[in-house]
Amino acid sequence: MGKLQELEIWLSLARALGPTKFFSVIRVCGSLDEALKYLDGPTQNKKIYSIQDARKEIDNARKIGAKIIPACDPDYPDILRNIPGCPAVITALGDVSLLSREIIAIIGGRNSSVSGRNFASKLALDLSEAGFIVVSGLARGIDTAANSVIYKNHSTIAVTASGIDVVYPRENSDLYKKITEDGGLVITELPFATKPKPQSMSSN
Repeated sequence: MGKLQELEIWLSLARALGPTKFFSVIRVCGSLDEALKYLDGPTQNKKIYSIQDARKEIDNARKIGAKIIPACDPDYPDILRNIPGCPAVITALGDVSLLSREIIAIIGGRNSSVSGRNFASKLALDLSEAGFIVVSGLARGIDTAANSVIYKNHSTIAVTASGIDVVYPRENSDLYKKITEDGGLVITELPFATKPKPQSMSSN
């Protein structure tokens, strides 16, 4: 089985099952092929994310220069892989090598004060100058302030609660573009065209 075929099966299963059930099925079945047979069994829900769906998502990623990274890929960050319930797959747009750097997260409220945003900006700059990569959620408020360190010529990672092709909030379109084109990275665990929902925003 080639790497592309493995990725198609992995992505199909991951999208159909969700991370917790996905890893359980892989452990029980022992291989992707056997897991796919499990999913295709007569007792399973037929409304699944098919291989064709996975192939289309991989092609969409390729068209915009993004990379779909399964949890078995060397580019998948160890710090994320070791978290219970970690995503079975992430999509990344930008400098994937940042995932192997020392990372510190800055997150906070959307309805933050001016002083709070200024503090987050200063903290992000100080940490970046100390050699860390600042990661935040690209949301309004503190997250935007932290990710804006990209404007100070420091790389940053934005973890979004939407598909890689859906910029949210819309007012951060320029920031998103700056991050993906000037040495930063945007990542998400969600499929293309997925709009943010309260559940995905809280888990993000």
